[in-house]
Amino acid sequence: MTARVAEAWSPSDPRFRPSLLPPLGAPQPVVHPLSMKQLLQGLTQHDFEQIYFVGNRVYTTAPNTAETESKDETKSESGSAGSVGSAGSTDYVYSTEISPYITTKLVDASLYSGLDPQFISVPAAPVAPPGNGFGDLLFTAIYVSLALNILRWGLGALQQYIRGGNSGGRVGPNMGMGTNLFPWSNQRDAAPFRENITLADWAGSPEVRQECSEIVSFLKNRTQYDLAGARIPKGVLMEGPPGTGKTLLAKAVANEAEASFIEMSGSEFIEMYVGLGALRVRKLFEDARNQAPCVVFIDEIDAVGKRRASGDGMATGSNEEKDQTLNQLLAEMDGFKNNTGVMVLAATNRRDILDPALLRPGRFDRIVAIPLPDMRSRRAILELYLGNLPTPPSPPLDTRRWAKMTAGSSGADLRNLVNEAAIAVAREGGRTLTDAALYAAWEKRWMGVKKLTDDRPDEVRRRVAVHEMGHAWLVHLHPEVFDLQKVSIQASYSGTGGFTLFSEKDEVALGGLYTRDVLMKRLMVALGGKAAEEVFYGADQISVGATQDLREANALATDMIEKYGMGNQLHVFYKGASQGFVPKYSEYTQRTVDREVAELVQEAYHEAVRVVRDNRTTLTFWVDRLLQETVLGGEDLFTGDCGDHPLPSCDL
Repeated sequence: MTARVAEAWSPSDPRFRPSLLPPLGAPQPVVHPLSMKQLLQGLTQHDFEQIYFVGNRVYTTAPNTAETESKDETKSESGSAGSVGSAGSTDYVYSTEISPYITTKLVDASLYSGLDPQFISVPAAPVAPPGNGFGDLLFTAIYVSLALNILRWGLGALQQYIRGGNSGGRVGPNMGMGTNLFPWSNQRDAAPFRENITLADWAGSPEVRQECSEIVSFLKNRTQYDLAGARIPKGVLMEGPPGTGKTLLAKAVANEAEASFIEMSGSEFIEMYVGLGALRVRKLFEDARNQAPCVVFIDEIDAVGKRRASGDGMATGSNEEKDQTLNQLLAEMDGFKNNTGVMVLAATNRRDILDPALLRPGRFDRIVAIPLPDMRSRRAILELYLGNLPTPPSPPLDTRRWAKMTAGSSGADLRNLVNEAAIAVAREGGRTLTDAALYAAWEKRWMGVKKLTDDRPDEVRRRVAVHEMGHAWLVHLHPEVFDLQKVSIQASYSGTGGFTLFSEKDEVALGGLYTRDVLMKRLMVALGGKAAEEVFYGADQISVGATQDLREANALATDMIEKYGMGNQLHVFYKGASQGFVPKYSEYTQRTVDREVAELVQEAYHEAVRVVRDNRTTLTFWVDRLLQETVLGGEDLFTGDCGDHPLPSCDL
């Protein structure tokens, strides 16, 4: 503390009061630290000659005599710690730090002791100006250069972002980035879009292909339609589930029409900067008009064409930007500008959320629905993809059987199935795509990777066999509706302990008009595994393996009540979807729906339990057989005779 005090306020400092300074040449006083207790005791005992208040410190002076030293020693021996000096020459300076709160009290104590407190103001020392040497100059230059480079990088990134990044639209065979507002702006004179894609590369509904062929005719033979007084459609919306080939059809149309092709995603129009989306729309159609005939393809148009805000004051800034972009798109598609030779194709799988103004004639004159392929279309798709691969000449692959097995699959799913089978064949060193390779790929796709070693306990494997045989038996009892194909208890890494593979009859699946009887049989099949566990193990020993079955059964029963009107009380009821958070129907109606759903599921479950209980002996035999074989084909199941049941020849 002494050094710090001496640096802040030294006796040699000219700001020191003259009354406190000793004569020049005389020994300089030494500053000693002093506690608050000693300061107060010294003031009380009149040990100080003078007291000074300097900033937040207090300085006191005391005499230095031989009597003082002996007096201090005597007081120290007697236990008195307050006395610090007596009358004499001023040699000692005592210092302590104080707070403004007790300054007033110390002043009062000083006056009471007969001292005259002195206040000394210490001005702040001036700050020395920074040096201007070479080191400081170099540091300043580096700092300024770094700041300018950061600013330049930020402006370049912002400019690149406004231009659309590297994910902008494409035109013609060369897809360069360019330096204009849009990536395709440098392609004003691009050649027509050329890619080895035709309508023959898309297999599926022939009616959909016919619609696309007509679009090609619009672009290639415009004069023919003009002479007949027909107006060429301005836009075609292709809507359907993912993987049905909407983008493939758009490319095929542009290629066969020998037209330029601009591809954009709906999300590329939505940006954080207000007005940029509308600017992109204007630039897009300006370039398309300059390249006519041109096909503009907007994929996932629901990102930009979503229904506009209702104007109830709940719209946010992002909604306002989307609305501006959509308004500009509506004006460009059917506004004052001439879009002759420009055809807009768009794809979406959410037509229900599109703005009605976008769907009206004059903008999207045609809406082409591309559904999931039916069995005939799936067979055509499989033949298309298998036609490019080496397959065994005899016997040929049964594409009809595979079309039945892959019900509900899209074209992309089927292409992936064939490709996975080809990869497996190549991995094994083969060159011919076999039915076994297709089936292995199908199992891997839908059931997960199979475990090579089954380390489950025997009791667990038997329970799984009982569960799957319950499904299989109920499928077998309804041959007019279902075809049983395979039962397996082979475990997989996806958590599947086994599966029962079956399909619907062609006359049932192709018709599409399912009756209540058919749907009730579906419910029974779904609950057959749980019913078998109850019959074989008891109601208290049912496992959690039927969780997925219960989910499917309750979902089907809910649709039967809410959508199909197949309830006992709500037989003319259709619920539909609720709007927002407000329920569409009353609590009483919802309770009635829940009760009807529970009654349907209970009815199907009780019937499944009855059927399994009546055929327990037969199922016991086939459970043991499944435990031995692990996998049983549909043609091997429930054939032959054993007692009163349809079984193969067996030795019991």
